Amino acid sequence: MLNINSSDKTKVFKIIFIQLISASIAFIAPIVINANYGNAKLADILYIYSGFVLVYSLANLGLPEQIQVWRSKGGVLLDLGGFFLTACLIIFSISAVLYFFNIDFSIILLIIFCFSYILFESLCRILNQDGNIIFGQILLSLFPILFWINAYLEIISIDSSLVLFSFNLSMCALSFILFKGEFAKGKQQRESVEISFLGTSKIYITRSYAALFAEMPLIILFNASSSANVVIYGIITRIILPISMIVQSFYSVFLRKKIIGHYSLPKVSFRSIIFFIIVFLAFGSFFYEAVD
Repeated sequence: MLNINSSDKTKVFKIIFIQLISASIAFIAPIVINANYGNAKLADILYIYSGFVLVYSLANLGLPEQIQVWRSKGGVLLDLGGFFLTACLIIFSISAVLYFFNIDFSIILLIIFCFSYILFESLCRILNQDGNIIFGQILLSLFPILFWINAYLEIISIDSSLVLFSFNLSMCALSFILFKGEFAKGKQQRESVEISFLGTSKIYITRSYAALFAEMPLIILFNASSSANVVIYGIITRIILPISMIVQSFYSVFLRKKIIGHYSLPKVSFRSIIFFIIVFLAFGSFFYEAVD
């Protein structure tokens, strides 16, 4: 039986509240957009969003989680700064070359988004590891909120908004870390701590499967010229989103205590996976018939 002290309970409830607000907006906004602009418009938004999220989920290689593990082992943020600066120069050099050869600008934005969101999520996990869990969760929840508000108001393009919001929120997290003086901590102890992907391979694979399950069908439906089915599938995935966020809330609080020394995820049995798929398909069929 897991013992939860009052401080952890308070954190969990605050994080759940923050994430449920974000999930509610992510669920309501598509319905409002569909009602005002039609399912073709919403299908375009969901298609771009799903494509960016799917590519990011496969491309991040579990780096944000590993950076949190690295931080828990005494990693110095000054070393991380050099790592991300080098990555930034490489990414923008590649983008400049692609732009010179007139490559589709959306592909360039996709590359930049993957880098900026890795930076964003990594900084939020550092906040989590350093005890600033609530602020990190606020920033993570702001991303979908800002995205859907912009999608409704149509202030900037969908693909540009993904890059802009992830980068600006990264700067907010970085500013907070600088203000708290976290970069100065540990600079006296210059022992190098290596970043290894082995410790977070399980969570990377799990997140990749989840992204494929949530986003790939939507992309396939869109390319099959089925806007109505794209909208239905998109709304279904946002119904189960709050449940997923509540589960992640517990990890956000307790992961910081568990990753010191080693890192592992609970095993999920094959029967549990099959049961989840059956329930999801049954619920999806029922929802499809009801909407239709």
